[in-house]
Amino acid sequence: MVEHRLHTAGVVGSNPAASTKIRLHYLSPAALLSSSVNICRRRQLFKLNPPPITKALRVFFDGSCPICQKEIGIYKNADTTARIHWVDVSAEQASGVLPLARHALLARFHVQTPGGQLISGARGFIEMWRQLPGWRWLARICSIPGAPHILEIGYCGFLKVRPAIQRYLR
Repeated sequence: MVEHRLHTAGVVGSNPAASTKIRLHYLSPAALLSSSVNICRRRQLFKLNPPPITKALRVFFDGSCPICQKEIGIYKNADTTARIHWVDVSAEQASGVLPLARHALLARFHVQTPGGQLISGARGFIEMWRQLPGWRWLARICSIPGAPHILEIGYCGFLKVRPAIQRYLR
């Protein structure tokens, strides 16, 4: 009998606990790493679908927003090392790869780390800047204690006036 610790984020239908122990019988490591493993526990059948492992940071942006288009265009040009996967949330093709509801992703700026952690707002910008050559200096400055909180206050203020700016630019 082999005992493994699995994160419940990938277990469909489980409780939102941090992690759970599941006893698996006669499963090889290759079977555990496969994209879909059926696990029977307490007469329940769970299907484990781990999130895809990528090396790139995923940036979710509103491609229908003229402000966002211009800003993301600047960042895309700076992404010479292709460390970021850009996802236009307003496009219909993106519906299958979204970690949150579309309206939630359109309301604020979000990034997803290669480990699957979602970061939004000013901290999301800081995480994106860390990946971009020529912008890392800004990420270092904005990461000093207290700076992310101040930036978040400014970002929330911008979100309140963003609809008016969008109407003006369209």
